Amino acid sequence: ETQVDIFTNDVESLELKVVRLESEIPKLKGENKERADLVISLTKDRATFEKRLDEMNKEMEEKQHLIIELQT
Repeated sequence: ETQVDIFTNDVESLELKVVRLESEIPKLKGENKERADLVISLTKDRATFEKRLDEMNKEMEEKQHLIIELQT
């Protein structure tokens, strides 16, 4: 085998790898979009839960103050 033959085989092998990788791009983009959507959804859920937790903490503090006032 000549250097040209070896180089040609290497190039063909690399071209096949590029084609395979390019064919995976749409699938990976789809997976990335799904994950991004999940992160957005979980971030919104977290914000909602944090807001509700803050509300519950305030309610509990108010009730504790009322209990203290009633005990005095």
